[in-house]
Amino acid sequence: MIHPLWDSPTADAPEIARQAHRLMLKTLTKVTHRVPEVLTDPEKAGGDRVMRAAIAALANPKIDHPLRVAALTQLQKRMLEVDPATPKRLFLNAAANQSTIATSIAADLDALEAFDAALERHILKTRPGSALRIPRPGKAEMAGTTQTAETAEASQTAGTAVVAATPETAAKDPTLALEPLGRLLSMLVVRLGQGSIALLAELTHALASGAKPVVARHWAWLDVNLNVGGRPQLRRVLLDPATLAAVLIAQDHAANLPRPAKHFKAGRRNNFYRSLARSAFLAFQKTIADKHDPAWMASLDRLCSCAVQRLQLVTMPLLASYARGDVASSSLEPGTWARLIGCLPMPQEVPPAMTSEGSDELGDAGLSGIDPGGDEDLQEQLTAGALDENGLIVELRHVMDGPRSTWGVALDAIVDRLNAEGVESETAALVVSWLRFLAVDRTSKTKTLADGSVRHYRGLIVNRLLVLLPPSLSSVDAETLEDAYHDVIQSRRSTEQTGRIVSALASFDRYVRRDHLPSLPTVDFPGFESAAYGVSNRIITEPEYRDGLRMIADGSIVLPDEAARRRLVAYWGLAFRTGTRRSEMLGLTASDVGEQRIAIRKNDYRGLKTGNARRVLPVVALDAVAIQALRALDRNEGPDAALFFDHVPSRTDFESAAVIGHAKLLLKRVAGDADLTAHNLRHSIASLHLIGVLGKELRLRSHPCKEPWMEAAIAQAEWVDAAISGELHRKAGRGNALSMLLGHGSELTTFEHYCHGFDLLLYVACWSGRFDPRARRPERHLHPLRQETSQLLALLGYSETTRVETGDSPALLMRIAEMRARGVVILEKRPVSHPSEAASADPASPSAPALTLPTLIELIDWDPLLSHGYPKLQLQRDAAVRMHAALSDAYRNRRDAFVDLISDWTAARSGASDWATMRPDDARRWVASALDLLPRMPIEVQHQRKTKRRKTIKTGIRQVRSQRELRGNAGTWFVRLGDVRAKASPRSPAGAAPRSHSQAAITWLMMQLDEWAHRQAPPGTT
Repeated sequence: MIHPLWDSPTADAPEIARQAHRLMLKTLTKVTHRVPEVLTDPEKAGGDRVMRAAIAALANPKIDHPLRVAALTQLQKRMLEVDPATPKRLFLNAAANQSTIATSIAADLDALEAFDAALERHILKTRPGSALRIPRPGKAEMAGTTQTAETAEASQTAGTAVVAATPETAAKDPTLALEPLGRLLSMLVVRLGQGSIALLAELTHALASGAKPVVARHWAWLDVNLNVGGRPQLRRVLLDPATLAAVLIAQDHAANLPRPAKHFKAGRRNNFYRSLARSAFLAFQKTIADKHDPAWMASLDRLCSCAVQRLQLVTMPLLASYARGDVASSSLEPGTWARLIGCLPMPQEVPPAMTSEGSDELGDAGLSGIDPGGDEDLQEQLTAGALDENGLIVELRHVMDGPRSTWGVALDAIVDRLNAEGVESETAALVVSWLRFLAVDRTSKTKTLADGSVRHYRGLIVNRLLVLLPPSLSSVDAETLEDAYHDVIQSRRSTEQTGRIVSALASFDRYVRRDHLPSLPTVDFPGFESAAYGVSNRIITEPEYRDGLRMIADGSIVLPDEAARRRLVAYWGLAFRTGTRRSEMLGLTASDVGEQRIAIRKNDYRGLKTGNARRVLPVVALDAVAIQALRALDRNEGPDAALFFDHVPSRTDFESAAVIGHAKLLLKRVAGDADLTAHNLRHSIASLHLIGVLGKELRLRSHPCKEPWMEAAIAQAEWVDAAISGELHRKAGRGNALSMLLGHGSELTTFEHYCHGFDLLLYVACWSGRFDPRARRPERHLHPLRQETSQLLALLGYSETTRVETGDSPALLMRIAEMRARGVVILEKRPVSHPSEAASADPASPSAPALTLPTLIELIDWDPLLSHGYPKLQLQRDAAVRMHAALSDAYRNRRDAFVDLISDWTAARSGASDWATMRPDDARRWVASALDLLPRMPIEVQHQRKTKRRKTIKTGIRQVRSQRELRGNAGTWFVRLGDVRAKASPRSPAGAAPRSHSQAAITWLMMQLDEWAHRQAPPGTT
């Protein structure tokens, strides 16, 4: 007999509910062979078994997706009545039930090709680049108002008259200010695949605000800040030479562009620049085609759509999604990008303020404006409870369908009822209390929230909270709460909803923590309190990773013992090669590490962040030295012994483990970036793998702008495909293997939070740097054959006969930049320090040579008397390393003089002092020898004398540059070699501070060198 749980809906139920019921019963009948009790005794069948069987049975793509979602939602709700352990899900991830290619693809591509050809004809015809011309000697005053000889020649050839636009003429005719901007936007879309209106609007804003493109070696770019789905992100628009010239032309006219009113808020300002970008495109469109021309493009939006379709058809859908703006992935932090391409970062680099779409309607609550049409979608109606007949979600909907004046009393009654039900309804009571706070008590700028705003947040977030949060929050732990919040965020219906859901969730979290549960665990979402995901977009590369292994091996990083060294090597390799989370690594036990695999699973020491974090990693991913170090951590104390600890670790041990600090110090050494953290290693493997796998398909190795670290990324990425991806995934689901490696359930999470190379891949896919059309194979490239060289010459204002370095991309970009030095920012190349120059290097510089202790210790018999000052701390080791490097050249070039200098100083030293005590004549001779042998070395002195009354007087410590500064023949001089590291502040007067620990290490080094030099001396010499 069928269980009453499956009774039909009431007669007044919505039609979709009745259809979903019929599909649900049909599905349950189909799965009875797998779950026999499902129709007769569903409580015994179990909610988890029933739901898994039903989801599998409804996976048929022929089933209408909205009906499938409705049936699963109804089934889940009914199973929760008989089995509270039924997993709660929101069935919002739509299947690929429609093509991502528009039905008008053929016409769109034809229109795009026609527009591209018209754009080229326009550039070659009008020679817009005359404003870029460098004035000839003696004619500077005529620049911008007359034509140069070459421009005039080009005008005669083209049959047109060219007059450079001046600010005065642009002010009279706004079209002259809009056309260069429209030309630039068109080139960015057509040539470089930029298909996001939001991005083009921010570029317009940046140019109007005076932003300058950056040029470095063979790279040029503009950085803009976007807010996609409420999440701030940095987007780097890489420029080819012709587009860089177009940027500089548009820059000339930027001062004449319209500006928004000062009182405009962020959302209104964004809309203004979107409209301005569209207007600029239309103004430019009118100059190259009319409405009856095949090249006519109705709007900038359609141009973007056509370009994205071409990207999706010819390259890969992932790049098309990024170009459209559907993947909210942040580019690499500017300083990191400069370091990776071998340049110094921009001086006094201050990132522009993030802009935000929509107004901050709830002030410090962090909730932004209405999501238009958010409740019209069927899936959103399911979440909002619009198709249900009863329950709390439906009750709240009915309350808010009534007059605003009745909301407070009705919501209070619901809260009282939920509180009376006890702990199992605690979360529901808190959610309704928060909704009442928004509806009745919360004001923003002395105004209550609009009715539509409150209804919007009820449908957007309240229903998600009720479904996905645990029944009680009083005893919830941090990991459970974080997972629940993560599920709420990931249940978004669109990318645009992300920021709004995060904003509302942050407001709910603050309300509960402030008014009800002050001990609620802290949720570790970067940027959660600011209502947006913060992205840590810094990485290191393969060469820097190997530098780290070398520094651990040669002792540049001071570690307390051999066990600490092994832990750091294992941590360094696991984090960079596999992207394993900190707690996952620190919680490894001896049984987790096998011959072929590393198991990431829950144990007695720590849980896992999500169910997807349970995974198996291939040992082959690690370097041999990391594998050896990891296995050496096993102390034979049993299979459950923690590898990274000598004791049973607690949760606080996971936060304060010494290896975390060692890894952060090592990151600073290899990259010179103090903001890098151990978590950035996880971002590194994700970004480099994405560049490596997709860059190989995009022929990055043959691109004129490739870097050595990019080639290393391609080579290193192959092991993931070999060890984790199957053949199917290698050809289709490229992101699946990377998500599996990182322990993510969604590829979107991986792409949006951990991958920072989409801008580079889009640039490589769209521009390959070839200027000779005859040498190209059109079937292998995105764009039709263009007269690249001719377009570049036209934009630069040159004649066709002018030769430019089109085969040398760096020289070409630098030439354009030098023509307009005031309009660009040129980054300097990062210097590579020579060992002899290491004395002036920064302590964190990865180029500083390492101190090899075998040279200084193992070649001599250890003498306890010489142990004073042994560099046990990192600052001591840094001082000794730099001093060792500074003295190396002197020893190699003038060994006898070096040995004499060190020996004289050692002989004059007494006890444990860091000074050598000398008479005035001896001190002057020693200082003269030191300055001659070590001209860059700081020589420090201090003078002591006694008065007639036998009172001792000491002068302050100072550096000398000449022996003449040691005046007088009375008293005693104390001399020594100073610390070659750069000081944060000048030395305090004598007696005001304790002795420098780093100076003691320098003393130790000089004693070791003296001993070692004498042991290397030929027999019969002293």
